[in-house]
Amino acid sequence: MKIVNNRFWRLEPGHGADPNRILESTVLTSPAELTVKMHPLDGIVLGTWEPDTEQGKVHALGIVREIDEGQSVVVDWRRVSFTLRPSGPGATQWRTRPFFRFADLVAARYRLMDYFQDAFTAKNGDTGILQRPVRNPPTPVATVRASDSARALPNNMVHSESHVPQCNRVAPNGEVFATRERGMFMGNRTSPPRWLVCDLHFKRDLKEPRKYTKLFFLDEAVALAAGHRPCNTCRRDRYQAYLAAVKTDIDVSGAAKLDVLLNAARSAAHARSAIASLPDGAYVALGEGDYRLKWSGALHRWTPAGYVDPVKLTDLQVAEAAVLTPAPSLAALRNRYAAGVHASATKR
Repeated sequence: MKIVNNRFWRLEPGHGADPNRILESTVLTSPAELTVKMHPLDGIVLGTWEPDTEQGKVHALGIVREIDEGQSVVVDWRRVSFTLRPSGPGATQWRTRPFFRFADLVAARYRLMDYFQDAFTAKNGDTGILQRPVRNPPTPVATVRASDSARALPNNMVHSESHVPQCNRVAPNGEVFATRERGMFMGNRTSPPRWLVCDLHFKRDLKEPRKYTKLFFLDEAVALAAGHRPCNTCRRDRYQAYLAAVKTDIDVSGAAKLDVLLNAARSAAHARSAIASLPDGAYVALGEGDYRLKWSGALHRWTPAGYVDPVKLTDLQVAEAAVLTPAPSLAALRNRYAAGVHASATKR
């Protein structure tokens, strides 16, 4: 029996307000901008932002049971107490927005389904199992055996299959999530914003405090789409090639100015463009969670393990799409920067 769907909202009780006041009533009437968007069986995470620890403190979970023409919703609440640690963009939402919907990848990373299952089955004895997200990646066209993956990684980066996967894999839209797959490249995000694509095999001290964020990408095309650029320490030749390719179209000199451009591009809304005009290696979004690599005359659907479901450009039903790859990296790709692409994109 389904007791909650796959849509989760974070609701702040109000700056300085007592979260328990909301739980005193099963009827939620505000904010009106939220209630009009809710559906039956939506999940609500009632949480406040803790600036000292930079975490979200969750006080209660709710499930929307009924909707009164968008004017109010009837909510079944459960008191809980746990914390969530968002990424940089997520922390901004927690700090500044009274409500927002969790992206699917973020909800999966937080394991919100598990929290709701624990809260609502323990209280009322319901033995129903929550519906899990249906967008599990299908079997990839090409995969890397676990033994090969271990050999490809430095000794200080090999993870046992028995371990719970860490939340350190990056999707083409920049979201970070958990998976056992590690991919071809490592990434790093520092402050002030410097988002890098790093060499897996470069010798580095990964335990050095606040030095490496230890992110991973399926391939370099994903990393570029997420707003990263080649590291000028461990991939200096690729950084120089990337910068030279960018400079053909954009007036920029040096890593500092390049990082400023990329940071601004990551913060901007995704522009729509004719798919046929995009260079190989660019990423587009055909729908929520449907990220596609343009490569060799086709759009290849991204999954954490590899590319699947290639669709020839001549068979596409749409001519335009939202472009994920930021402008500086698009310029580099247009000017023949050769991004490393996973082998599954070349399979037919």
